[in-house]
Amino acid sequence: MEFIQFNSQNSGLYTQSVALRNHALYGDIGMPPLSEDGKQIEKENLFFGAVTSDRLVGTVSFYELSKGHFQLVSMAIDATYQAKGTGTKLVNFAFESMIDSVESADDGQSVNLVVTTNAREKALHFYERLGFISDGAITVDPAHHGIRHLPMKNILLVKNRE
Repeated sequence: MEFIQFNSQNSGLYTQSVALRNHALYGDIGMPPLSEDGKQIEKENLFFGAVTSDRLVGTVSFYELSKGHFQLVSMAIDATYQAKGTGTKLVNFAFESMIDSVESADDGQSVNLVVTTNAREKALHFYERLGFISDGAITVDPAHHGIRHLPMKNILLVKNRE
């Protein structure tokens, strides 16, 4: 299995990412697939994938809110690869890539790399194992068919080059 970074302009991987997310995140709750408006919003996202035999089996995307602050906006792992460490390895690969990106853009100042997310209640233990902590209370989003989310935060890197 290979871990890669891609963007929405890579049509093959992005199309696979949309299909995987639609199936894994929305199929079981009857939500409509990602709309064209949603795809437009994702143009600036960073995408990371787990690829095996030229097929995307895991995907995670992030939106940069500000320098060093990212929002993990969606993650999906093919059912065949769940509970086998694929998601953990994928997120850790993404974290390392974002840390490298922030370090290379660093101007010598201290850097806090912060990742926030609205974790589905059923995935809380996964995010906790990755170092995320609660950053609020569980909310129910009626627009997402009543899915319960918990805001979470992970401070990945504090760096001072002095």
